[in-house]
Amino acid sequence: MRDSWCRINWKSTGEERSVLFLQRDYFNYLQGYISDKERMGEIIAQSMIGINDLFLERSILELSNLQKQYRDLLLTLSPDMPAVKLVQDEIGQKVKGLQANVESNLDRVAISINDVEQRITGVEKEISRLPATERKLIGIQRKFDLNNTVYTYLLEKKAEADIALASRVSDNRVIDFADINNAIPVKPRKGRNRLIAFILGILIPVSGIVVIDFFNNKIIDRMDIERLTDVPVLGFISHNDYKSEIPVLSRSGSTLAESFRSVRTALKYYKTPDGKAIISISSTVSSEGKTFISVNLAAIMALLGKKVLLVGLDLRKPRLHKILDTDNSIGMSVFLSGNAEYDEVIKKSEVDNLWYAPSGPVPPNPAELIESEYMSAFLKQARNDFDYIILDTPPVAIVTDALLLSPYSDINIFVVRQRYSSKNTLSLIQELYHSGKFKNLALIVNDISLSGYYGYGLRYGYAMSYGGYNYGYNLYGDYTYSTYGYKRDSNYYSDNENEDI
Repeated sequence: MRDSWCRINWKSTGEERSVLFLQRDYFNYLQGYISDKERMGEIIAQSMIGINDLFLERSILELSNLQKQYRDLLLTLSPDMPAVKLVQDEIGQKVKGLQANVESNLDRVAISINDVEQRITGVEKEISRLPATERKLIGIQRKFDLNNTVYTYLLEKKAEADIALASRVSDNRVIDFADINNAIPVKPRKGRNRLIAFILGILIPVSGIVVIDFFNNKIIDRMDIERLTDVPVLGFISHNDYKSEIPVLSRSGSTLAESFRSVRTALKYYKTPDGKAIISISSTVSSEGKTFISVNLAAIMALLGKKVLLVGLDLRKPRLHKILDTDNSIGMSVFLSGNAEYDEVIKKSEVDNLWYAPSGPVPPNPAELIESEYMSAFLKQARNDFDYIILDTPPVAIVTDALLLSPYSDINIFVVRQRYSSKNTLSLIQELYHSGKFKNLALIVNDISLSGYYGYGLRYGYAMSYGGYNYGYNLYGDYTYSTYGYKRDSNYYSDNENEDI
């Protein structure tokens, strides 16, 4: 009899405690829910865990509706509008009321749990007086009954939740079913999309090219030269792909060598009374290739059998001796200082008919040396000894040395470089051309791409060879010319010995 009473009371108090724990967890969950605005509309119904509080249920429903109304208003109104603020105030009041109700229920549940715990303690004391076997049996029976009760309770609530979910009927209805047999697609509009893609496919690349060209200040093609200056163009020198700095000798049959022959042919139109010429070669800024042009033009002219002197007058940044691989300790700077003789400065090169005078050590006063009487005496003597004198001078936009040498020059050549020289370079050359400060001023465009894309039209016609001879016609830029030569023992090609400038 006693053991039956213990089992019944232990079972009932255990079930009551489990329900109270579940209610406490629900109120804690509800307390977090009402403080989180993003979770409105997702709350678990209180009736599903055995809580029947009509005020609480009505308050939760009203709060959920107010939250939905607030979100709907924010779709069309700003948060500071009166209507939005009014709903926001109502939500705040409803939250305060719910919080007070939840705290009250939590206090009530805590008191109930404490009461049940005391009763369970009393039952456990009674059970402790029973024999060990009966106590063990009561414990096992209690666990079984508790688990069975909880399982049955959860099954009931799951069934109630499924019924509640299935009872939600959508207020949407089908007005008319789609007929795909006679349907005309509204979107995507393929014809319009293809037209837009075609137009954008043209506009985007063209716009990109226009923008790049607008911001590009470099000389790109012949049109840039023709548009910005009317200075005569002697020729276009192709890009040097070879390791040699003097390709007219090491690669005499190359396109690059032919481009220098084109310049040499164009120079024959500049006549002088004595048949000789001093040719000054300069640029506006460094690295445009004036020294490279000077050396190769001197070499290609020496192949005509004329005596050519190449003079390094870029005293500030000498480079001539590096290309010719020679000593620079005695040069023009030493001669112009009065510390060397004319014959000491001029040296014979390995090429027939070509002599050179290196720049010499860098002096502290290059402009004064060039303007001295030694310069005039040197060029006067050199004109008597040589047919052509080519002066490698400094850039005119940086120093005035080239301008000081202009009175001695019969032909003044300015070098510009494709994709390197700025268009402002052409403006400066145009100004010098019309100022008359440089006699017979002309241009050479250096480092041209052979792709033909930039409008320089570099190509060959036909050529034939027989034995050690070669002849044919070549087309380069605007100049058409023929070549005929023989192969010398030095492995270099020589041109027509009778050709004159």
